[in-house]
Amino acid sequence: MQQFFFQLTTQEAIEAIAQRVVQLQREGAPEQPTTKPAAEEPISIREVCALLRVSRPTLHSWMAKGTIPFHRKGRRVFLFKAEVLASLEQPERIGTDRGARRFTPRGTSNAQAA
Repeated sequence: MQQFFFQLTTQEAIEAIAQRVVQLQREGAPEQPTTKPAAEEPISIREVCALLRVSRPTLHSWMAKGTIPFHRKGRRVFLFKAEVLASLEQPERIGTDRGARRFTPRGTSNAQAA
């Protein structure tokens, strides 16, 4: 591999960089998207049941087994359509490394569910 060493003044380096920038602009370098995609809104358990055509107890069972991903904030449970559909394509169980905990339906405790 050949090695080249150049001694440039600051002004020469700036001019060389400017020429390269102009050259890249002429070539039509693809522009980076400036807008961020909108954040996905969570969907309700009822909507997931309708989407998957399963009963509410079946969905709760799948959530308890880790088959369907969900998120908790306090006592509220959130599901995202993209995650639910992706989980159907991957029949692997969701591990506890993602923070998934045993799901217990409202009105029961972990001791009653076990």
